[in-house]
Amino acid sequence: MNYLISFLFSIFVVSISLGQGYNFINYTVDDGLPSNNVYGTIQDDRGFIWIFTDKGITRYDGYDFMTYTVQDGLPTNDIWSMTEDHLGRIWLNCFSKDIYYLEGDSIKKFLVDKSIKFNTFRDHCDYNGNIWVLNDNLHYYKIDGDSIKAFVLGEVNQKFIENKNIYGGFDVKVVNPKFPYKHTWIGKDTVWEVHLLKEDIKIYPKEDTTCFFLREFRRELSRGNIRVFYKAGEWVIIWNHKTKQTLCLGPDDLGGLKNGGAIYVNYINGKFQINTENKLVEVDTNLTITDSFYFPNLSKRSRIHRAIRDKYGNYWVATHSHGLFFLAHESKNAQQLAYTNRSANVLEGDGKGQLVWATDDARFGYLIDGAHKELEVSKTFGIAKKVVIRDANRFWVGFQNGLLYFDHGKISSVEDWNVTVKGEEDWRKEYKKITRGKNIKDLFYDKKSESLWVGLSKGLLRYDLVNMEVELITSLRINNISQEGSDTIWLGVRDGLAYWTEQDGIVSLFKERDNELFSQNILDLKVDRFGRLWVGTDGYGVYCYDGTRTYSLEHTSTEIVSQLFIDVEDNLWVGTNNGLKQIKLDATQPDCSRFIRKLTLNDGIPTKDILSVYADSTDVYIGTSHGITKLSKTFIWNDESPPKLYLTKILVNGQETSEQDLMNLTYKQNELEFIYFAISYKSYGQITYERKQQGGEPSMTMERSWVLENQSSGSYSLLISAIDVEGRKSEDPIEINFQIAPPWWQSWWFSLLMALGFILFVAGIALIRVQNIKRKEELTSEINKKFAELELHALQSQMNPHFVFNALGAIQFFIHKGNIDMADEFLAQFAQLMRLFLESSKNKYVTLEQEIDLLRRYVEIENIRFEDSFSFELKVDEDLHTHSILLPSMLIQPFIENAINHGLFHMKQKGDLLVEFRLEKEDTLACIVEDNGIGRVAAQKIKEQSRHNHVSRGMQIVEERIKTLKAMEESHITINIEDLYHEEHACGTRSIIYISLEE
Repeated sequence: MNYLISFLFSIFVVSISLGQGYNFINYTVDDGLPSNNVYGTIQDDRGFIWIFTDKGITRYDGYDFMTYTVQDGLPTNDIWSMTEDHLGRIWLNCFSKDIYYLEGDSIKKFLVDKSIKFNTFRDHCDYNGNIWVLNDNLHYYKIDGDSIKAFVLGEVNQKFIENKNIYGGFDVKVVNPKFPYKHTWIGKDTVWEVHLLKEDIKIYPKEDTTCFFLREFRRELSRGNIRVFYKAGEWVIIWNHKTKQTLCLGPDDLGGLKNGGAIYVNYINGKFQINTENKLVEVDTNLTITDSFYFPNLSKRSRIHRAIRDKYGNYWVATHSHGLFFLAHESKNAQQLAYTNRSANVLEGDGKGQLVWATDDARFGYLIDGAHKELEVSKTFGIAKKVVIRDANRFWVGFQNGLLYFDHGKISSVEDWNVTVKGEEDWRKEYKKITRGKNIKDLFYDKKSESLWVGLSKGLLRYDLVNMEVELITSLRINNISQEGSDTIWLGVRDGLAYWTEQDGIVSLFKERDNELFSQNILDLKVDRFGRLWVGTDGYGVYCYDGTRTYSLEHTSTEIVSQLFIDVEDNLWVGTNNGLKQIKLDATQPDCSRFIRKLTLNDGIPTKDILSVYADSTDVYIGTSHGITKLSKTFIWNDESPPKLYLTKILVNGQETSEQDLMNLTYKQNELEFIYFAISYKSYGQITYERKQQGGEPSMTMERSWVLENQSSGSYSLLISAIDVEGRKSEDPIEINFQIAPPWWQSWWFSLLMALGFILFVAGIALIRVQNIKRKEELTSEINKKFAELELHALQSQMNPHFVFNALGAIQFFIHKGNIDMADEFLAQFAQLMRLFLESSKNKYVTLEQEIDLLRRYVEIENIRFEDSFSFELKVDEDLHTHSILLPSMLIQPFIENAINHGLFHMKQKGDLLVEFRLEKEDTLACIVEDNGIGRVAAQKIKEQSRHNHVSRGMQIVEERIKTLKAMEESHITINIEDLYHEEHACGTRSIIYISLEE
């Protein structure tokens, strides 16, 4: 009870007026202005905004403020106004004896006759764009280009001024501030217009000037046939003396003028702009009001000096002490409702005009039946989490530390409810602690079952408001609640997504096999009328689950989604940390949605960080850290002007260069930088630039310079476009062409000369070289041939002693054995064999017939030596012409020698030796030497174990002979040696010598 009493006494009800203001952007000295006392602004022909103050002037391009003071050449820092002429020069109105103007980025002094003195320089621009100035003697000077011309009052005009009563007298003289050489007198029955520089006086009868005599006027502005008369704090009369049409604007039309309040009239973009301290009214040349903009919220903050509406429809309001206020044209769709200095955490409406909101400092307010109320509760309630409307004049407000119920003006806490607690005894004891309002996360009201669902950090409660019962559904931490149909409650929990059904009565974690969505931190849940679940996540955008699949919304993939809202028109409003997005729910699209627009600062929202959102049939209500903003869904005010793109500077090797000089760059001028920017004030500097080099792919950047380094020689073409915050591209992209010349040693003429000289040089060298090579080749060929022959003879001579050594070794063998007869027979046959060998060794080649005879005798001698320990078979193909086929002498003998000495010699039984000559492929002679000896592996082992490890040179000599023959005569001889096996046991060796028979 004590808690309840303290709670009730902490409530304060205050009636408030939700005055609808606009979210102006305020620029001050902290943003780059030289002073917060701003006299006014103008927009030049290029689109720049010029700001004149008591401490200098500033040019604003949407990015930066460029300030000029006396240090930059101003005659004084106190500049009252600025005027642009038809040449784009901007003239400065101030205390100065000299005339100054701005041209480009430089302040210049206009040189005139020193005898002309201007104590106060006043400039006026006529509708032809010429500048008129007035000196101390009231003489008029016209500045046209670089010349100045003096004008003196005509005689008739002078007399008119001296004799006021010639035409019946007058009540007031009106001096035109923009045309000082035209004076207007308003008399009792007549209006006189006197052109002081001409002998010209126009008289207008009273019937043409009905409204002129309602008030006394002191100033006039003229354009063609139209005159604008005005006096501070009173009426403005716009009169077309040709059509006799008149438009009268009184205090009510001008924002409730106070006596003496300033009125300024300007002619901007073909229209008259009349501004006071509360309002700006724009009138076209047909005397039709085209814009009427009221800004009393600014006048309450600071006295307004002047305001203009620029060519893009944006408003610039200069104030006495609060700097410059800016409102983008499209920002007029949005209006500030309440809490400009508080965070509107939650918003809710019923679609019937009832709106409820709450803040982060224990406040909430509501709009019901046109009545606005603000309520403040105890600070212990903390941050507001959710508002749920039950019906008219009844709603719940959930705070971080409490739940309040509003019923037709009566406020109660949930702990005041007399409810039955269902469940176990432990839970009933715990309920009292929970209802103290700890950590409420979300609320949901089910109208059909009259149930209030309360999500807490310690579980989920369901209040049956019919039977006044409460039960604990789960003890899981609940972050979000939403309902699908009547039997499924979707829940955002710590581990992702869960659901509760009436049938099962339990909470289950939702898992989907192909997507990790439901393991993300979920910030909000909404179910549309088609039963699709829309999920806002913390940094992963919005997902949709349609009952069978889950997919991400492309335009939100990286957003932190604070809140989702689905209106009656099936628009999904997505509040993010980067603005508000409108997405149309469209089942015909692949992801069931269609992106409509992104709303941010340029649309009148005071900050990009959206905390809450609610939409009815006509408006969208947006809660931010700067309160509540109402945005019209019809978006009446649309600025479709694309950004204006400028190339401001070209640097080549760090030096500023003109665009014309880019076509004549040297090869050393290969470091280029192009500086550019686009004017789009509504984009607040968030302009994207598309850059493309000819032949390349476009790239997107927000940088305002393009640096090209180490460019090679050649022709280049660059294209730059600007894209504003709404995606509109500049109509006139910047096209830059430049050409870098090659170095002189890469020029065509130098290359041609070098090519010709090289050709002549190479031709001469080649001719001499060819001749030398020819002689050297002939000499080398002779020498090589002689060397090859000598080498062949040397190899043949090596064969003779090799064979003789083996033969003598056989004779020695018989002698040692005491077999004298066998030694004699062997010696006789050896002598005959030596005779044949000597005959064949005289030539490089012998006939096959001679080779066969020699080999037969050699084998017979070897068989005698080995005591007939092997049989010998010689086969000769019948197709071979043995008497005409030539082959290198003594080529086959080493293979037979190896077969006998290394293969057959070590056998215990009698061996077999086969020598065969056959023709293959009509042009190849195959010489086959085959034995059934112990094989090469076993022979090698025996050789390694022998104490007399004699190195045989026979096969090495054969290989060298074949190599030499190939070098000399391109003979084609190949050798193939293979081991024979029977059941994995060595059973001999086969050597095949292939000799090409081609000539």
